[in-house]
Amino acid sequence: MTASTAHGLEVGSHRTSGSIPWLDAHVHLWRRSDDDFWMCRKIAALDRDFTGDDLRQNRTRCGVGGAIVVQALHNLDESRRLLELATHSEQLAGVVAWCDLFDPPLDSVLAAYQRAAKFVGVRPLPAANLGGDETTGSRR
Repeated sequence: MTASTAHGLEVGSHRTSGSIPWLDAHVHLWRRSDDDFWMCRKIAALDRDFTGDDLRQNRTRCGVGGAIVVQALHNLDESRRLLELATHSEQLAGVVAWCDLFDPPLDSVLAAYQRAAKFVGVRPLPAANLGGDETTGSRR
């Protein structure tokens, strides 16, 4: 079946609620070559790249029409890369980007994110404190 689009997402044999395709609300796309990708060290099954092609295969198998990609690295570079990737991807409905709430250029970072059509929110985890308290955790 050829996929068509609804609400900017691929649909076809995907499950829908009315005319709105089902979304996976939290996926990560990563390349092991990006910085020090923490999940690959902690979970052996994740010690590989996870790309848009992997996402497409899993979405198709599960009948999901699109996904919200969430940053996995606590840096601006990955967030910018994901926003650019989403611009050219019908399967990515949105991006949750990273920001440091204590970084002085926060206003300009958020303004740049808001210019991206598929920016949907931020995940303000501390850069140097994975899973820590984002209000008191260690800074870079």
